[in-house]
Amino acid sequence: EGIKTFRIFLDDFYVTDEHSNRIDGKVVWNTGKDEATFVSKEILPPDKQLKAYVSVKFEQNENGNWNLVRQSGKDARETKTVHFKTGTAPDYIPFTNIEYCYPVADQKNFYRKETGKGYIQLKKGQGYLFPAGFNYEAVLKYADKQTEKVAFSYDIPASRINYQLPAVRLNEQHDLSFIASPFNVVNNLSEEKEKISQSFETQDESGNVFSLDIIQQTAKKIIKEGHLEILKYAFKSSAYDTFSDKIAKMKLSGSLRYENSDVRSLVLKTDKNYELFDEPELTGCAYTAYQPLVSTCAILSDKYYTERIAPLIYNWYPVPQITIQNRDENLMGIPPVKAFVLYQNYLNTVSSGSYNASILKVLPYVYELPLIYQQDYLELKNKVVNLFLYSGSLGRWMFLINSSFPFMPQGKYQASFQYVLPGGEKGSTVNVEYYNPVGIEK
Repeated sequence: EGIKTFRIFLDDFYVTDEHSNRIDGKVVWNTGKDEATFVSKEILPPDKQLKAYVSVKFEQNENGNWNLVRQSGKDARETKTVHFKTGTAPDYIPFTNIEYCYPVADQKNFYRKETGKGYIQLKKGQGYLFPAGFNYEAVLKYADKQTEKVAFSYDIPASRINYQLPAVRLNEQHDLSFIASPFNVVNNLSEEKEKISQSFETQDESGNVFSLDIIQQTAKKIIKEGHLEILKYAFKSSAYDTFSDKIAKMKLSGSLRYENSDVRSLVLKTDKNYELFDEPELTGCAYTAYQPLVSTCAILSDKYYTERIAPLIYNWYPVPQITIQNRDENLMGIPPVKAFVLYQNYLNTVSSGSYNASILKVLPYVYELPLIYQQDYLELKNKVVNLFLYSGSLGRWMFLINSSFPFMPQGKYQASFQYVLPGGEKGSTVNVEYYNPVGIEK
């Protein structure tokens, strides 16, 4: 009967507890869309027999249309059920379960006035660590061993710890601990057990069902040991209150470097050594969800862009069949306002700790818009020539075909540096001025 083409697709995928209740979670696919993983919202209940259920259906290509395959009047389906037992749940928050946090764990430049809020966003909820009827405090320890305490709360639906930041000192190492303890010293669980049962024997607002056994185990440990350290990490504060303060107090001067014979990019130098940018600011890290804390953006008010570049490249863009494909437009934008790169070797220098004078006097963000302008210009010009050279429709495009890429004139070029807290909340912003010291001023 010839070749028949079929495809399969996931029909259902879920996990149930020992009482056959579905566990709250979602299915996550890999980039190749050929592997699916069930990710529970909360850490799976420990030491329990669970069940994973998967079913797939089939479609057949018939004259270009995909139709469900049916057998005996029903959709064709294959299913598989897997029984498994979970291990022991941790009585602390593993660092691998942190999506992002602020202050950022191990950061070198915490700006104490960017926000008054501290928070820890978890990848998977650990609501069992926070039984009712106990005292929860964030304890900040300074370099001289003095401490300050503030209350924190755990948001079960959001899987998030929230608190008001204690008084952070400038330019100092701090240790931050999250502690659970009884309000009053008790000798056994009986005085607390009723409160625990009332609070957790039913599901929460998001439908998460908690095991009373494990919550009681957490409560027992808090009572027995007098406290439970849920998480602890260190961070260093900046010498400045905000990121914008730090930049504003630098004496910056413009300089340049050559990208090729026609194009230059701009750098900023300082008159003295300064507090370096750290890894969370430059590239992000495991505790910022790998998102950098500093966002750079050009302010396109210069005449080079408004009078030369925009009319030549971007004012008419895009048109059908003439689009930029040599770069991802979403990364830098159209026009490429996000075309900043890190200064060569800066990140390696910061990571190694072996600072040198030249790096200490250069800001890491290189203004590279002219190079991207030129790359976009060459790609679009070549496409115009290839599409219209033999079509007799060159009239509209003669301005581009007869043009040459304009040299970057001497002058000032504006940019904005934005501090962005983990999770996306915007902090302080500051405008900086790059300068091209050579060429004809325009």
